Amino acid sequence: MTAAPVIEAVRRAGGRILVRGEHLRLSAPVPLPDTLIAEVRQHKAEILDLLGTVAPAISERDRPSASRVETGIERWRRGVERLSSMSPPPSYPERAWTQLLADAERFLDRWGTQAARLGWPAWELFGCHRRAPFGRIEGMGLVLLLRAKELVALTDAEAAIRTATGAHQTFRRKPHDPLHPTERCLVWDLGKQPGAESVNER
Repeated sequence: MTAAPVIEAVRRAGGRILVRGEHLRLSAPVPLPDTLIAEVRQHKAEILDLLGTVAPAISERDRPSASRVETGIERWRRGVERLSSMSPPPSYPERAWTQLLADAERFLDRWGTQAARLGWPAWELFGCHRRAPFGRIEGMGLVLLLRAKELVALTDAEAAIRTATGAHQTFRRKPHDPLHPTERCLVWDLGKQPGAESVNER
């Protein structure tokens, strides 16, 4: 195995790998197989390189409560349901919009709970530029950037994405929103007037 399959094997076993500086922390509701733990140890350097160690980890004290996690996930689900009933904006290619719907639903099913527990805000997942949702890459959230690529790992600092060729890309959380509040919106709020929604909701 290489790093990405190890990360995926841990996820399928119900666990997750968290980066803590130069160390890895395994978390799982039930003990992971010894062979899998050995694989994680063997590929520690590659896993650290893939998941990265640049962004600081969120402390346990700063993690959202269980009720806030559930509320956040429910808001995201309502947003994606609203998205499915919308027509693509004029500047958004129809095929890309259809793929976005599939990516958003798959993300919520596979990673939504983990993202909420790790404190990812809505704008870093589903955010876009209000007037150029398909053209302003720096304003796109993680889900808008997937474009049929597979998310293979998610930590409180970043996401690892596998492309169709097997290569890996890293999406790192930003220290602050690169867009002005008047430019920022969630993708399912496109068409609303600024101030009619909250992009900071979990």
